[in-house]
Amino acid sequence: MRLQSTFFVAVAFCGNNLFAQSQPGLTFDSYSRARGESDTATNVVHVKATANAMRMEFEKRPIGAQYRNLPVGDHGVIIVRSSGAELIMIDPDKKQYMSIKPLEMASGARQMLESLGGSMTFDTAASSIHVDSLGPGPTIDGHNTLRYRVAAHSKIRIVMMGQDQTVENQMVSETDNAVDLDEFKFSGIGGPAVGMRDMMQSMAQTVGVPKDFMDQATKAAQRVRGFPLHTERQTTSITPNGTRTISETTDTKNVRRASIPDSTFAVPADYKLMAFPFGRPQPSPDRN
Repeated sequence: MRLQSTFFVAVAFCGNNLFAQSQPGLTFDSYSRARGESDTATNVVHVKATANAMRMEFEKRPIGAQYRNLPVGDHGVIIVRSSGAELIMIDPDKKQYMSIKPLEMASGARQMLESLGGSMTFDTAASSIHVDSLGPGPTIDGHNTLRYRVAAHSKIRIVMMGQDQTVENQMVSETDNAVDLDEFKFSGIGGPAVGMRDMMQSMAQTVGVPKDFMDQATKAAQRVRGFPLHTERQTTSITPNGTRTISETTDTKNVRRASIPDSTFAVPADYKLMAFPFGRPQPSPDRN
């Protein structure tokens, strides 16, 4: 009888947490600032990441560089689930959300292009990716770091409606990575874990990037150790409309190991599906 009473007391004290599911991960804050754009305000993002999911909470509407054109406003939330197979944009103020599946969108875009007599060709000979180890970096918030430089260049030819265009992108970044957080090296803003890399490879092949080039990129990424605490990145896009260069600095602060509840990556049950800017997507079969 006493054992039974003790059990009920424990359940009452722990509540739903007694049966909660969670995964090991990181919590951290990301501060990024772009140069070369009209608005150079700092983006502040509070992040929770596990091996195959990530939640990004924005203090203000994200602007510039890697966040350009995201349909997220003040206090917006982005959830990356299933290793990047699904992106969920949440508007907590309006209790609305939008579900995006990048691989399906990329496949649909390529099919539409081909149906119009167009094509997209990845120029392997003119594209490359290189990783250089620059040795020890500074100590950041008590973490010893290694510094890396990554240089990537891609060239794509797009033919559509009688027009032949070439788009080139080149990126150079230097990062200071915490070596004691090596198991989380793919859990930063760039995307969670190995599954994200696999998804990105599938999407790249869908839009025409050859597998051998993606294999080259994967091998280059494997040479990088540690979790990025400081990043300086310069990206240049060359299109028929001109050349655009943006420089961005990102600092990661308050990095902590944590047990992340699975509910962190779920959409609240009373939130409604938003219309997607390019047509209404099908609701995700499982919000959780």
